[in-house]
Parts: sequence; structure tokens; C-alpha cells
Amino acid sequence: MKSIKTVTIAAVLCAFAGGAFAQTDDCKVAADAKKLSGAARTSSIRSCCDKQAVAKKLSGAAKQSSSDKCVKDAGG
Repeated sequence: MKSIKTVTIAAVLCAFAGGAFAQTDDCKVAADAKKLSGAARTSSIRSCCDKQAVAKKLSGAAKQSSSDKCVKDAGG
């Protein structure tokens, strides 16, 4: 029940928030919804952030920088 509420709140935030904040929040919420902790949580957040960087069509140093910032902002 709590995870449904969390996912709903995340969807609303994503709809109204802009840019990197919404994307970072997506990764954090996804990891929280899976109830991950430690290395598994960090790995999940990293994977999510990498996918977002690819979706932005970034490569090389720009992709790495975007992913690193996303992971840091998500608390991974």
C-alpha cells in the first residue's frame, strides 16, 4: 500500500517537475519501491541513471558526468 502511494507521488512529481530533478527522483523512487539497500540500491540507481543518459543521447564524458550526478543526487 505504501509503495503504491510512493509510486503515485513520484508520477505526479515527474509530471510537474522539470529536468534532472525529476529523472533523479525516478531512480530514487524506483530503488525505494524495490526496497533495495546497500550495493544493490546503488547498482539499481546507477543502471537507471545510465539508461536516462542514453535516452538523452549522451556519450563519453557527458554520459559519465550525467550518470555520476544523477547517482549522487539520488543518494546512491
